[in-house]
Amino acid sequence: MNPAEVTAVLWDAWRAQRGGPTAIARRQTARLAALVRFARERSPLYRELYRGLPAGDVRLEQLPPVTKPRLMADFDAWVTDPAVTRAGIGEFLTDPSLVGRRYRGRYLAITTSGVTNVRAILLHDPAAVLRYRALTLLRGFLPRLAGSTLWSDVRRGNRVAALVIGGGHFGGATIFESARQDHRWPFDRIRVFSVARPVPELVRELNAYQPAQDGNYGNSKRAAFRLPGRNQTDLALSKNFYPVAQTRLQFRADFINAFNHTQWLAVDNSCAVLLTTCETSTFGQITSTRNPREIQLSLKLYW
Repeated sequence: MNPAEVTAVLWDAWRAQRGGPTAIARRQTARLAALVRFARERSPLYRELYRGLPAGDVRLEQLPPVTKPRLMADFDAWVTDPAVTRAGIGEFLTDPSLVGRRYRGRYLAITTSGVTNVRAILLHDPAAVLRYRALTLLRGFLPRLAGSTLWSDVRRGNRVAALVIGGGHFGGATIFESARQDHRWPFDRIRVFSVARPVPELVRELNAYQPAQDGNYGNSKRAAFRLPGRNQTDLALSKNFYPVAQTRLQFRADFINAFNHTQWLAVDNSCAVLLTTCETSTFGQITSTRNPREIQLSLKLYW
C-alpha cells in the first residue's frame, strides 16, 4: 500500500464530500456510466445484458437484475479478465494456505459461505483493495489514535483480535490476512481467530493473547429497532336508491385514514461521511409521513 496512493484516495474522498450532495451525485452518475461501459467492453455476459441500454449515462433502475446462481453458472462469461477462469480460481480456493494471497498475483479472492446452496466467488483488484485499506485507516485506525483508550491499547501492545469465520477464503479472514502479508505495520498487530472453533478453545487462546481490542461481529439482537407501526382506520358509508325496477343507484363515501392519524414513514438512513463524522443532519430521524385523511365520494348506477 503506497502512502502516496492512500493519500490520493483520502484526498479524493474529502474533496468529493466537500463538494456537497450535487457534486457527489454527479460523481456517482459518472462512475456508474464508466462501470457499465467497462462491463460492456470486457464481459460477454454483461455485453449481452446491457445491449439495450443507452450509450451515455444510465440509472441504476435501468440495469437488468442478475442473480448469484446465474453469475456463478456463467462465471467465465461474467468476469472481465479472460485470464480468470472458474476452473483456475476453483483450484486456488481449495488451498487454505493461500488465504490472503493474490490469485494470479493480482486479485484478492473471497468466497461466501454457501448457505443458500450457491457459493459466490468475488475477486477484488488492486484499486479496490487500496480503497478498502484507505478507509480502514481513516475510519478504524486513525480514530483510535485520538480515542480515550489509546494509552491502554499501547500498554497492551496494541494487539487486535479479529473474530471472524476462518478455515477458508471468507471475507473477514481473507482481508485481514492479506493486509498482514502486505504490510507488516500496523497490520502485524492483528491476529485472526475463527469463531467456528469450539468456544472453550477460542476463549483460552484469546485469554493467552490478551488483545487490547477485538474486532468481532455485532451483538445487536435481531430486529432490535423497529419502525413506527401503522395505526389507520378506513371507513365506508353507502346508501342505495331504487328509482325504477331492476335499477339501483348507490351513493358511497370512503374515508381513508378516517381519524387522520399521523402515519410515519421510514427513518432516514443516509449518512454522508466526512472523514469519520456523519455530516447528514437528519440521519436517524423520521422526516416524512404518509398522506393525511382522504375522502372519496362516488355515485354508481347498476342496471
